[in-house]
Amino acid sequence: MDGDWVGGWQDKSKWVSVKAQFKTERGTLKAAFDIQAVEGPKSFTVGKVSLTGAAFHLEATKDDLVLVLEGRLNGDTIKGDWRKAGGRGAFTLLRVAKVEPKLFDQYVGSYQLAPDNFISIGRQTRTGQNPRLRYVERKSGRSGALTPLSDTTFIGGPALVYESEWDKDVPAKESAAIIERALEKAGNKDYTIKIFPKSQHGQWAMETEYPYNPLSHRVHYDLLFNWLLRHVKAPRR
Repeated sequence: MDGDWVGGWQDKSKWVSVKAQFKTERGTLKAAFDIQAVEGPKSFTVGKVSLTGAAFHLEATKDDLVLVLEGRLNGDTIKGDWRKAGGRGAFTLLRVAKVEPKLFDQYVGSYQLAPDNFISIGRQTRTGQNPRLRYVERKSGRSGALTPLSDTTFIGGPALVYESEWDKDVPAKESAAIIERALEKAGNKDYTIKIFPKSQHGQWAMETEYPYNPLSHRVHYDLLFNWLLRHVKAPRR
């Protein structure tokens, strides 16, 4: 099971994203384990990790928090139960595929989603241990990284999606429903979808370009900055 894994679990009202890396050294399995919760990224210290047959077990700590994962390995998926003080539930981890970076070239390009909308896919990195693709949707401006699960399957996230109630170009409810179904189908549960009331397609634009709702405009930025604070880990200096 050596390599990178991604996944997570539902903890009450929030989805917790997980990034794990397993490596066997001299016959001993070792792990690096990070989770992304509402309060921000957390790197855990892994005390115990084992794979006996298909039975998976991991114990990790962060400050006074002890986290235990127990499950079973089935191909490129680990499913089981997690527990900690005050909570328990089911988790899933998916193996990140090791693919040749040149394979990504066949996916680079623009793809038509609708008569007036396209998604563009390009290289985020061309070299290194974790090559990635990146996508940008033309109409909404949504973008993100794509992590390979195989030569033909990719998963993206976390995702922040904005929709505007009075958007005449992209119907908010229909668009939000399509995006949510796609995210769920891809196994990405770390997403936030927000439909802003009484707002138009250009809420990110200058107030002179579209009918302007100052309150909605402020809420846009508050949500964005708070989301970034939860999901983006500042580099160490």
